[in-house]
Amino acid sequence: GPLAQLSLTGGEPFIRPELIEIATAFLTHTHARWVTIPTNGWFSERVERALDVLTARFPTSNFRVVLSVDGIESQHDVERQAPGSWQRLCETYAAVDRLRRRRENLVLDANTVYSSRTQAHVLAILRALDERFAFDNLSLTYTRGRLRDRALEPTSHEPYQRARQLILERARRDEGRAL
Repeated sequence: GPLAQLSLTGGEPFIRPELIEIATAFLTHTHARWVTIPTNGWFSERVERALDVLTARFPTSNFRVVLSVDGIESQHDVERQAPGSWQRLCETYAAVDRLRRRRENLVLDANTVYSSRTQAHVLAILRALDERFAFDNLSLTYTRGRLRDRALEPTSHEPYQRARQLILERARRDEGRAL
């Protein structure tokens, strides 16, 4: 049968000019039901073009684009260490949002990494995302494992638990997929 889930990750997947061809090869042979592609949102035009082609070419596959958001406005730029990141993320959001309105097989999510640098404002990030955007889902990734920079390890679990509860209480879009 078909592959249940295909994740096309990186680094940044959309930096690859042949991402459409790579995804097409995988989907042609696996018939994946769900495809997840996380992105920092830097390459708005590439993201929009790839999703436009892929969602049309594979209408029985459900695509999930996950924008990585580590802060709001200038805070995001600081966390990403790349001026203009917030603006590019917003442009990518707008492009994918327009496409999502035309394609039933496209979901637009946001993910925030929970680390020592985001723990103090993680709730504010999630609330701002909910107020300013219409993401289908919000998620939180807890920093763990063997980190190169041990200073990124969270110092408290309490903000994570509150953020997790906020996400659980938030309405999810009915995607027809198991939680």
